[in-house]
Amino acid sequence: MMAFRTLVDFDVSVTRSATGYVASFRAPDGRRVQTTFQTPFEEYQLKYYIAEATRGPQPTRRSLQHSADAAAREMGEALFAAMFSGAALHQLNATLDAFALAREQGVRLRIDFSGAPELAALPWEFLYHPERGFFLALSPDLTIVRYVQTPEPVRSLHVEPPLRILAMACSPHDLEPLDVAHERESLQASLTRLIDARMVEIDWAPANTLHAVTTLLDQRDYHIFHFMGHGAFLQDADQRNAGYLLFEDADGAAAPVSAERLGQALRRSVRLALINACEGAVGALNNPSSGVATSLLAQGVPAVVAMQFSISDTIAIPFAGEFYSAIAIGLPVDAAVTSARRNVWARFEGSGEWATPVLFLRTPDGNIFDVGAFPGGDSRTSALQQEVIAATMSNLDVDLGQLRTILATGSREVIKRLPAWLTDRWSSADRSAEELYQQAVEYMQAERWADANRFFKLCNDRAPGYRNIGALWQESRLQERLAEHYRRLVSAYAEQKWQRVVELATIILNEAPAYKDTTSLHDHALRMMGMTPRPTNLPASAPARPGTPPPSSLSPVTRPPTLPSGAAPANSENATNRTDAKPPSLPGRSSA
Repeated sequence: MMAFRTLVDFDVSVTRSATGYVASFRAPDGRRVQTTFQTPFEEYQLKYYIAEATRGPQPTRRSLQHSADAAAREMGEALFAAMFSGAALHQLNATLDAFALAREQGVRLRIDFSGAPELAALPWEFLYHPERGFFLALSPDLTIVRYVQTPEPVRSLHVEPPLRILAMACSPHDLEPLDVAHERESLQASLTRLIDARMVEIDWAPANTLHAVTTLLDQRDYHIFHFMGHGAFLQDADQRNAGYLLFEDADGAAAPVSAERLGQALRRSVRLALINACEGAVGALNNPSSGVATSLLAQGVPAVVAMQFSISDTIAIPFAGEFYSAIAIGLPVDAAVTSARRNVWARFEGSGEWATPVLFLRTPDGNIFDVGAFPGGDSRTSALQQEVIAATMSNLDVDLGQLRTILATGSREVIKRLPAWLTDRWSSADRSAEELYQQAVEYMQAERWADANRFFKLCNDRAPGYRNIGALWQESRLQERLAEHYRRLVSAYAEQKWQRVVELATIILNEAPAYKDTTSLHDHALRMMGMTPRPTNLPASAPARPGTPPPSSLSPVTRPPTLPSGAAPANSENATNRTDAKPPSLPGRSSA
């Protein structure tokens, strides 16, 4: 059995000094360096950047200079420059280069702020590498966690599915009202597929009181606690500011619950908490979620995902849905956060809220659950389970190296669940780029476009830019797209949906003017609608019965032109893996 790629730790520990702060770095190879730095912002600057970057998705696109992404990059560059300079920057770059090329391993950036807790208020999830043009938190080869070292050992908990979530949505009547009914309904809806697949169960506390929570925990084991509501910083018995969650009393008024008390209640079985609580103001720097998160970790909860700023439901609900899907199929919690974060980043271009969720971790490797086999059921349930697995892994948009990172546990149950297309990625690890290339070419010759594209992807993951893969893959993707449009065209023609026939035919003819009998079907549909086809300079094709393959001369590409022979490539596979390769660029500052 092939060995899985694992994440190696790049540790950063921050402490106070007489002149500012000291960051101590420990690279995966054991090398240690130190740098000193100051906070890069005045408070008013930070508030401005946070307010700009964390706006919810906007209905209209703003100019690039004033976009949320631009604000996120500027803020991220300043944070990066403060922490990573000189020897620290050199060590980070060397680590990224080493593990970008060595597909057996990836990097987990663990930042410990216990020596300077005030810095936890800064949004380090926006760290942006200006030289390489990517946000560290969005890199598929790197995860960012806020690490809290504790003396108590943490082991993964074996769980027989479904994972059980205990949820609360609190809105005390004496505080600013929250639309918790909508939030509850939206979260429930986002989990419908997981629930129907018997992978997750969610129970809502019958009352928003601590007593109701402890009663449920006494009745059965829950694995995840999900809180939506208000939070606050209050003084504890030692006159220290601490984060509180605002539950409700019997009359529905606010009842502050300290993280210490909540942690004691959750301690027996809860391994993960997702906390969405804030004081309401966008740009507030002292969000109580961070204080609650670190306190829950101190009480024994292995992992907490907390929102460091106010977050819109538009982002929070999809994030939670993707995150819980990844957890349910057995992925490590840091990989699940990265997956959900990348998903909302890709879906909502006009917002930097992808960086709002923060992962606090006290386990060394992110493996908080060992998820067992899914419960048996009817064929519909089994099909739903496979759909969840396939959709979740597809949303990760990973290459082979990242797949190994995600499957760092080597869990046999996770492996069993992998759909066929994902198993292809895995089983191809030991195949050369040339073998994958030739297989793709064979599929292309057989006009099996989907299979060809899958193997071109595998080959490109193995050796980016291999031979003339770019041109062939582009042609294969075009042919797959045309084939799908044509299939829909024929279906619409058979159902005499003439307007739809014209729409689909127009799409095809714009890309391939002589594709099969598309022109004939297009003109016939117009005549059936009482319209006369206009003369066109598009090549006419001979009439044919829908679905009947036309003569090869009418097909734009019945065989890919200049398909290569099986001769060995001019350059070896290793030649494509240059040592100066950089991590793939995510959206960054455009060049002048």
